[in-house]
Amino acid sequence: LFATTVAHAQVGGRDGDAATADDLLQYSGPPRKQDEVYRISTRHLGEPKDGRGFDMELHRWSESDAWEPISLEAFARDGNARRLTLIYVHGYSCDEENADRTGWAFYHAVCDNEKMERPVRYLIWSWPTTEKRFRPTRDVADKALRADVDAFYLAWLLSHLEEDEPVCVVGSSLGCRVVQGMLHLAGGGKIGDWTLGARRAELPAKLNAAYISACVHDDWLYEGEFHDKAIAGAHRLLLINNSIDSMLLRYGRVWRSDPVALGLDGIRHAAKFGEQQQRILQYDAHEEIGDNHGVEHYLRSEAIVDRLRDFATAE
Repeated sequence: LFATTVAHAQVGGRDGDAATADDLLQYSGPPRKQDEVYRISTRHLGEPKDGRGFDMELHRWSESDAWEPISLEAFARDGNARRLTLIYVHGYSCDEENADRTGWAFYHAVCDNEKMERPVRYLIWSWPTTEKRFRPTRDVADKALRADVDAFYLAWLLSHLEEDEPVCVVGSSLGCRVVQGMLHLAGGGKIGDWTLGARRAELPAKLNAAYISACVHDDWLYEGEFHDKAIAGAHRLLLINNSIDSMLLRYGRVWRSDPVALGLDGIRHAAKFGEQQQRILQYDAHEEIGDNHGVEHYLRSEAIVDRLRDFATAE
């Protein structure tokens, strides 16, 4: 089963999305002098009841190399049109510690590099995907439903940023469902009873997104489907797929409908989006990644990291 594969991978550090101690990646700070690193946690939040405000836990990495609390207002004020806001959303089987480790690994791979000339405001999105080994298939399905909740929280947060602020949101594995749901809401869509309503007009104009090995149904972007407004919500969209990903090949076993994972072959009928298809970029990374799934494999590939960086910083 898909979930059992995740559990085995997490132990071995081969395919799980959470980073392990023996990975060859750099995990800790400090960030570059021109950058700011933040963490937002929704792990303590249930489903949203209204759109008036949510007690997200925001922290900023301080000069004393520790997380310090910060208000939403202070975070929103910290952005500007010159600096890129880059957000990373992890996937399944990440407790709080591993979310931090994976988030830092992404930062150091993509941003802490001489090729990154632009200053960055980097945000680790930490959401509740800690694995429950009892009934693992049901656990993956439950976390997928939770991704819809965090899609709303992420969209709500972005609606508090400045309109001219460049934003790129990157999701990995099941985190792509959070990102795609956010784009669907940004495009005027609805998830359950949740919409952005009037706050939609407050979203940044250049809202770009990238998927790494997306654990999302591959037909959800088309008209009449669950996320059919997502393409409209993206200024540009990059899909880094893997057509031989061993975990994504098991994706359909979690649901009775036996869906195909978007991260295998990406968007196969882009022409259905008309002029909006020009917003979509796709790449099959199987030659660099093999049949692996975890984000650490992508971050070890200089070519893939360069592609992500170029996409995130393009005007």
